[in-house]
Amino acid sequence: MTIRFKIEPEAEAQFETLDSWWRNNREAATTQLADELTRIKLMLAAQPEIGKLSKQRGMRNTRWVPLHKTPYLLYYHHEPGSDLVTILSFWSAMKKRGPKLRKL
Repeated sequence: MTIRFKIEPEAEAQFETLDSWWRNNREAATTQLADELTRIKLMLAAQPEIGKLSKQRGMRNTRWVPLHKTPYLLYYHHEPGSDLVTILSFWSAMKKRGPKLRKL
């Protein structure tokens, strides 16, 4: 099965903000976030249930994976057996709580 990806508008805006900051402030690794997103999408295409399950109430089949060498987490939703992974949020792991996610 070929996995499709959908990025929620809020997650896309979060990524663009983080990526812009990273490119302007991390001279040694300007493409780190974009490279990580590509790596994670490849990983999820092969094993969409690899992420750690989110503990947020009412958020079934919502998982997260860390973006390597960054303080960020990617939250996503995948129904078992589905060919769709929906990226919900890019969130700082330094925050004490996870993001408020929209139920799908």
